[in-house]
Amino acid sequence: MALIGGKWKVIVLDHLHHKDYHFNELQRSINGITPHTLSQILKELAKDDLVKRHDFKTIPPQTVYSLSSKGKELIPLLNEITKFGKNHPLQ
Repeated sequence: MALIGGKWKVIVLDHLHHKDYHFNELQRSINGITPHTLSQILKELAKDDLVKRHDFKTIPPQTVYSLSSKGKELIPLLNEITKFGKNHPLQ
């Protein structure tokens, strides 16, 4: 669970499941996440090989984040956990 623990990791993975994002675009799409927190989460997810970071040699530099194959493997499990949570709400 350490791979996906915390408030933001599952949210970031879910967003990246739907499309690849530039950092600022991803930050704007996730309500309430700070740039510092997003940066830290992306570094952790990349270190754990769940997210790929693509650096383009352009001016200005551009970086795109996407799910790695390992991250894509995790999506069905996250979907099942979400479904379980909806079917069994906390009381």
